[in-house]
Amino acid sequence: DFRVLSEQTKICLRKSVTDIEKKQCRIAFDLSLKNKFRIFRPASAISAKKTKFTAYYTPTLEGSRSPTAEFPVPLYAPPLEPELKGLSRADIDFGKKLRGHGYELFYTRNLFDLYLLQIQGGGRVLFSEKGLQQSSYLTYGGTNNQKFKFISRYMLDKGMIKDGSSESQRKYLQEHPEKSEEIFSYSPGYVYFELSSEEPLGCDGVSLTDNRSLATDMNLYPLKGLLAFVVSQRPVPAKVGDYQMLNFSRFFLDQDTGGAIKGDARADLYFGQDSYGEFASYRLNNMGDLYFLIKK
Repeated sequence: DFRVLSEQTKICLRKSVTDIEKKQCRIAFDLSLKNKFRIFRPASAISAKKTKFTAYYTPTLEGSRSPTAEFPVPLYAPPLEPELKGLSRADIDFGKKLRGHGYELFYTRNLFDLYLLQIQGGGRVLFSEKGLQQSSYLTYGGTNNQKFKFISRYMLDKGMIKDGSSESQRKYLQEHPEKSEEIFSYSPGYVYFELSSEEPLGCDGVSLTDNRSLATDMNLYPLKGLLAFVVSQRPVPAKVGDYQMLNFSRFFLDQDTGGAIKGDARADLYFGQDSYGEFASYRLNNMGDLYFLIKK
């Protein structure tokens, strides 16, 4: 019972333990899991029994309830009409085929801010209303069921940028506005949003928890709430250079999905809405181990 600390657990939780005690803690931990849970470990075609991990966070962007010269780009709720549901990104952003149908939630500065928000699947909008600064959360509201592609790949292939960082993408788009339609049309997939009074919800209708929620492919893992144990690496700021990768292991709950999360050995780790969440989400892209725990 996890509510009762064993003597072994008390040793493991001490601030200072010897190498022998660390090994004993690991053995006791493994035995405890195996005794109480059935363990499922997904395998991928890329690497047997290894899972690909990425990360996401809750971005904050400035916006407006109505279109202005500063905030011209709409953020949409999912349309209900069948003829509007399957519109591509080009139809929506450049053909303006959703305009005037009443699905506008907010307006933001540019298409790249919208695109980054769609990658994360939710966020927070800061806006001014009646002279007061306010905020509202946006949570994932579904997609147009078309393939979501990362424009960084297109820009790299075309020689527009030398690296796939968000900074390089933004800089190029700002300096070459005439290329905007060409670049964004590469990704026909489009993400819609819904208003929320709290931090973005997972697909189970429960708010995500910083550093403890993960997203998997809804088509393969429709039953949300599964306990998962992750063994991988995460980026940390480095004294020399941008960052370094640090080994870490942690329990997560599978309670979310995303349009770009496809396959059984694929998971997106949620790192919250602080500066580290943003830092990790654009740097974590590596293989590791994912274990789903089902109580016996």
